[in-house]
Amino acid sequence: MKKSTKSTFILVLMTLGVTLGFLAFVVQPASTWSRPKTFLVSPSGGDDTANIQAAFNDAIATGQGCIVQLTAGQFYANNIIVQNFNGVFKGAGMDLTKIDTLRGLNPSLAGIELIQTDPEDPSTLYPFSIWFLFEDCDIKICDLTFEITALDPAYPWQTFYETSTAVSNIVRIAGHSNSLFKSVKFKGHNGNAQGNVIGGREYLNEPGGFMISADPVYGKHRIISCSFEDTMTSFVVAGLLDGKLSFINNKLNSVSVGIQLIDNFGSILEFSYNELSSCVEGVFILHGDIPLIGVEPDVYQQLGSYRIRHNTIQALVAGIEIMDFDTLFYERDTTIKAKIYHNDIIMEEDSFAGIYGFWVHDVQVICNEFTGLGLAGICIGIDDWPGLWAPCTNWFMIGNDMTNFQADMAPIWLGPGSSNCYVIGRNTANTVLDEGTDNHIWDLPPWWY
Repeated sequence: MKKSTKSTFILVLMTLGVTLGFLAFVVQPASTWSRPKTFLVSPSGGDDTANIQAAFNDAIATGQGCIVQLTAGQFYANNIIVQNFNGVFKGAGMDLTKIDTLRGLNPSLAGIELIQTDPEDPSTLYPFSIWFLFEDCDIKICDLTFEITALDPAYPWQTFYETSTAVSNIVRIAGHSNSLFKSVKFKGHNGNAQGNVIGGREYLNEPGGFMISADPVYGKHRIISCSFEDTMTSFVVAGLLDGKLSFINNKLNSVSVGIQLIDNFGSILEFSYNELSSCVEGVFILHGDIPLIGVEPDVYQQLGSYRIRHNTIQALVAGIEIMDFDTLFYERDTTIKAKIYHNDIIMEEDSFAGIYGFWVHDVQVICNEFTGLGLAGICIGIDDWPGLWAPCTNWFMIGNDMTNFQADMAPIWLGPGSSNCYVIGRNTANTVLDEGTDNHIWDLPPWWY
């Protein structure tokens, strides 16, 4: 039977449409599917600062999506300032590509200086010695090692209390930025107190390895499968506003303060599946520290949400410490919302507490395991300052395992400042010391364990 003319015409149009569609796909300009441009830098055996900085400058001038690639080998560089970079900074592999300061090459060479982002504006001078500064960037950093070997890698700079020659931040992320760090090692050596920061501040002469900055900083940040060794303050997030942070599957070893979280209002911060060993303090959370620069007052009313779960924390003084000075000094409502779940907290002899709360409310502490020795496994509402009970209300503590924890005071110590807190667990008559007001203590049924 013959096809009608109308049917044949429709078939031709459909075939032509498919063909033209395919042609429209394959004849797209090469720029829409070609590989991003790579700026390759090889070690010179001497000062690589200019070569690394030039690669970033060229990548920024080229446009989004470029790669600054360091080959395998040992690099030496001082201050690197990167602004408005959208791309990748990578090496040939962790422990294959290493970067040190010039004084690691020769102690008589120049050291890290204070960074001034605008040469004509003294107000842009950072009061800390920052090695790599990434400001207003969308960046991925991967597969390399930052290692500082010199005893005095920086020129002297003034802290609040003394003069320091340490590097304040190995890497700092600042401004409106998004960042991903994967398979990056930050390593210091005895005597030089290294660390990192997302944000902008370091205090008490505790230079850090990696910082997400506090002047303030915005955006989304992920730190995955990285290593921190022999640092003073390994990782700091200070002043992250309306942002998100994920710190997952990282290893921190031989550090003073593992993770420091300061004044992160309106943000969600997740810390999961990390291993912290040989720490003085594991995780330290503080709100109400020092007012952020250029921030409206209503920002200080926004909750910072912290989720700390499935971590292994070995600490000398405190595993997880939480303080909210907003309620103490500024008479504001609490701005910390913390959920602490399924962590293994290992305390060394003469330690203070596995989890310590000071002037902070509405915290959930659920199904954590405590081992070792210390004053208490969980300690809240005690007299931290003479004559001042540190109130902690509405803490919810359930199913925390104290079987292998030996306490000087009690496995769970509810101090005089605690009130309306709930402890639900096993053998609470022998594990809880209640000095507070209107606390609720219940035994779990045998089938729970």
